[in-house]
Amino acid sequence: MESYFASTVLGECISKYLNSKNNPEGILYNSFFVVVVRLLVLIYDELDIVTPYNTGSEELLNSNLAKYGFEYENIINFKAALQRYKLNPNQVDYVAIEKYLIDMFTKKKLTLDLKEEEIQSFRKLVSSPEANNALIISDNFMMTKDPCEIINYFDEMMKDNQKVVIAKAKELLNMGAYQALNYSLDDINAMSAEEVEAINKQVYAHFNIKDTAINKKYLLDKAVYDLNHPIPAYSTGNGFVDMLFFLSILATIVLVIAVVTIFLL
Repeated sequence: MESYFASTVLGECISKYLNSKNNPEGILYNSFFVVVVRLLVLIYDELDIVTPYNTGSEELLNSNLAKYGFEYENIINFKAALQRYKLNPNQVDYVAIEKYLIDMFTKKKLTLDLKEEEIQSFRKLVSSPEANNALIISDNFMMTKDPCEIINYFDEMMKDNQKVVIAKAKELLNMGAYQALNYSLDDINAMSAEEVEAINKQVYAHFNIKDTAINKKYLLDKAVYDLNHPIPAYSTGNGFVDMLFFLSILATIVLVIAVVTIFLL
């Protein structure tokens, strides 16, 4: 293992985490430095934290800590605060470490659609009078001027940093195309965007239009128009040819009338 993890507090924290995780009720597993690693595992993943440790790669660790957008400068500051706190436990670094962890989790929350259970699991390990074990509660009272400062910060960050989910807009096609499949306007309006998308695929298939066609909407509009304006059986589909056809019929009629008139005289 390279010297980075062997000589740093974070390496020591990860080592203690690995040695104590099979005893979740034990003192070591619930001690401050191990809880820091447990919070990191909740934010990222155990492999994201343990693999860099096993390979001795500080660069990989930094990359993993930044994957949700946590800034490189703050990664350095977080590790420095851990180092200082190990050498000299103090309120400033204690609060800073907790807030850096909360900031990391907030970045994840803005990136992913977290379930409420995930948020509550993290909250239970944050330093506060409401923590889920006595050691965290004890550290919180000894290392903060306001015992609720850190948990209040967490709650504010969760409230103020909501992931904005933009509802998918309905992509509506020619209404005549829906009617061809026996869907009314009310039917389409009552559907979700996903349901309309599925119906649209059926529409294109019904009119034999490839879903990958670049001009598929134009082709659909033309198909609907042709459906609603069928070419008469006696029409060739060519206006000039049709005109000649009708003129020939008219000439024939005139000729027949002329011949009949001559015979009747």
